[in-house]
Amino acid sequence: MVYLITSMFSWRLALRVLVLTPVVIVMSFLVQSCSGSNSKEKATLSRISVEDGVIKDEAGRSILLNGICHINKDPAADYLHQEDSLLFIKFKALGFNCVRYGIFWDALEPRPGFYNEVYLKEIDKRVRWAEDNGIYLILDMHQDLYARRFSDGAPEWATLDEDMPHVTGAIWSDSYLLSPAVQKSFDNFWANKPAKDGKGVQDRYVNVLKVLAERYRSNSSVAGIDVMNEPFPGSVAKQILPLLLTKYAEIVYEDSGQKLNEDELAALWGNASGRNEALEVLNRNQNFQKLISVIQTISDNFEKGSLSAFYQKVRDSIREVNEDILLGFNHNYFCNMGVESTFKIPYDENGVRDSLVLYTPHAYDLVVDTDDVEKVNDKRLSYILSVIDSSAKKRGVPVVLDEWGAFPLSSDVSYVRPCNVHINLIERYKMGQTYWAYQKGISKQSYFSDCLVRSYPVAVTGTLLSYRNEIDGSFSCSWKPNLSISKPTLIYVSDVSEFKAMELQTNVAPEHIELIEIPNSHSAFLAINSDGKSKVIKFGWTVK
Repeated sequence: MVYLITSMFSWRLALRVLVLTPVVIVMSFLVQSCSGSNSKEKATLSRISVEDGVIKDEAGRSILLNGICHINKDPAADYLHQEDSLLFIKFKALGFNCVRYGIFWDALEPRPGFYNEVYLKEIDKRVRWAEDNGIYLILDMHQDLYARRFSDGAPEWATLDEDMPHVTGAIWSDSYLLSPAVQKSFDNFWANKPAKDGKGVQDRYVNVLKVLAERYRSNSSVAGIDVMNEPFPGSVAKQILPLLLTKYAEIVYEDSGQKLNEDELAALWGNASGRNEALEVLNRNQNFQKLISVIQTISDNFEKGSLSAFYQKVRDSIREVNEDILLGFNHNYFCNMGVESTFKIPYDENGVRDSLVLYTPHAYDLVVDTDDVEKVNDKRLSYILSVIDSSAKKRGVPVVLDEWGAFPLSSDVSYVRPCNVHINLIERYKMGQTYWAYQKGISKQSYFSDCLVRSYPVAVTGTLLSYRNEIDGSFSCSWKPNLSISKPTLIYVSDVSEFKAMELQTNVAPEHIELIEIPNSHSAFLAINSDGKSKVIKFGWTVK
């Protein structure tokens, strides 16, 4: 974390400390304001970058981005939440140090070459509110089904569907596979087909990103740009549904000997109850992997071809005006469910890979957007996250999982279990994350308070080895300290009152620990300095 509330307090806090040495010592210590520079933090944000595949601040600490997607898809509201000035204060108190903020091409460039300064000034306000509250923004160039004509994204003039019909399905995202209009619009985008003004639509899009990068080049709170939400390959996707259905029929036959014809397959996947029956077959991890493997070649061809060329073009354009902003590259739509992403990391004019790159994937189980979203399958989800982690390691880039969950608001169904399944995997792989998505009323949901608002290592002075939250409120974290960094490790504590009742377990001496409460909230930060001796620092607390 590169911000810390510096209004300090002076009071005695009795905590039981279990020092993890060969002899366990139980002691109490005084938590107070420290005068040393190590515990003091400026309220301003440090610019973050990427080094050796890890997000770091200017002091060299490893930064874990933890937050939420904040997006308004309503054009009638100008794609804005009017209460944002208060929401960013709330996000800060909840420990969110990152917000993936949705912006829309339709609003940014309503006419070719005309950039909407009124909308941009509204984004400016959000940038300022984020900075005031110590929150990093990832500007998300959002689209669903390509364009506002079908859902949201591209303006009317950039939607080149060639009058193809638009087809919908049982779930909104079915149109990706069913709608010739959506597919043709993407085809023409990847082909950079000229709009009526004579300039290629992809070139127009790239230039909008350049405008944003230049506008915020001196602002540390705009950490990155998510270049495109869920890129979709276009009409080649017509090949995918038959492949999936054929493979599914093979899997059913291998499992049970039952043969399904085309009509039976279509009926099975064409409605909610049928899909639930079909998913039972795919609850076995081996079957799920077999199914999605048939998409890999089509995915590879798109990602290594059109998508990689697009990302290179974006990189070259943005680096002309901004050398510091992080570039968030999402995998294609089909990788959300566990297909391995293979796009190429862009490089500079000397053939050196751009180092300021984030892999910003999405991870959704097959039940997303259905009435059975609480029935997330642990094994399928674990496989999806393992593929994402492996793909990131092959590229040597950090992961910010910038969409997951999508749990609806409900007074009848608890989503705590599936939410914790996601969070435990995110913590296992030490991924950054922004949950999809903020909704009015979400703070009243049990999964929000019991899962999304959690303790975590915000900034680590060294190498983060592991961390984990338990359902009972226990927390553990370990890291290998880097003694050349003077700043402390910062851990966000989601509930100070519960924390004070915990048993603190650490091999750090009490004088190296400082608790700093966040005003007008129930949360705090722990600032922890190395003792200069321990090769691995262990820190955590358990329920008595």
